Amino acid sequence: IASLSRHTKGIMLRTVSLLSGLAAVAAQDALCSAAGAPPVIQATGVDLNFVQAEVTCNNLGGFKPLPDEPGFLPCNDEELRYTNFGTDFGLDIGPADNVVLDLVVTNLTSYIPNNARRNGRTQDQTGSFGQVNLADDQSTDFAYRFYETGTNTPVSLSTGVDFLFFDLDVGEAGRLTESIDVQGALSVTTVEDACRDQNQPSPCLSTTLIISQTGADSFNILAT
Repeated sequence: IASLSRHTKGIMLRTVSLLSGLAAVAAQDALCSAAGAPPVIQATGVDLNFVQAEVTCNNLGGFKPLPDEPGFLPCNDEELRYTNFGTDFGLDIGPADNVVLDLVVTNLTSYIPNNARRNGRTQDQTGSFGQVNLADDQSTDFAYRFYETGTNTPVSLSTGVDFLFFDLDVGEAGRLTESIDVQGALSVTTVEDACRDQNQPSPCLSTTLIISQTGADSFNILAT
């Protein structure tokens, strides 16, 4: 669950879209299929690929693009669904455990977008990032759930995954502050910290965020 907030001080500013994406790398095991044969690489764990996913329902909170706008889909379920978002290969080698995944985003509290046609993907539905649009001076709780593709059958992932939020910032003259409250997370870090922890070559991307742990698995991420 993630709560996205956009609060202004004084003058209202035009909405800057909140971006979210997921990334995970599946573990790989090398198996020898026959003596002297090259190893066959098979995956275990969870592999998520946002680029290959398709938006098949764009009606978050009952707000959808107009029929002549990018992102319009004839869907009445009040959700944002990314189909073929990835595969959970399970923890055992072999195709029997493979589950193709959909990611479904729903609002748990009142949701007011600035422009619903910006939901789905960036760059008029052609970009590589997912996008949830939220109006100024609004806060909404969203649930991000995984289902077996094409169904409403929930999936408990076999391994943990990395969940990435992008474009969290402050408006002109500090009159707009964006923040995210995350529940169900083992830890939260910035791209800059992760880059340095993994000894990546400079320069690492700089970030200006305050991260506070608010519970056993809850964190607040505040743009500064």
